Amino acid sequence: MTSGDQQTKDAKKRRSFSLEFKQEAVELVVKKGYSVLKAAKSLDLNASTLNGWVKEYKFLNGKAFLDPKDFASKVREEKNLKAENQRLKMENAILKKAAAFFAKESM
Repeated sequence: MTSGDQQTKDAKKRRSFSLEFKQEAVELVVKKGYSVLKAAKSLDLNASTLNGWVKEYKFLNGKAFLDPKDFASKVREEKNLKAENQRLKMENAILKKAAAFFAKESM
């Protein structure tokens, strides 16, 4: 194998990044106002990689790159909050109807 073949093989290896690294990289763009290109260059990343992370972060409303255990608990919490919100909306609608009914009765 020639040294050129070895370099090509090494270049094709996929790098993996920690959740914390991805989060910090995305925050450079989202919270600190860096351009994707500038942030990617400073972190020695491909701009399309960082851009994909930024899109994922925005699509998931900032919940991307959580530890899977944390993500599962966040999903459960969000589901419970949505159910509670729906229940409270129904209760509020019933109370409005009751208030309107009693307001008519008192006239």
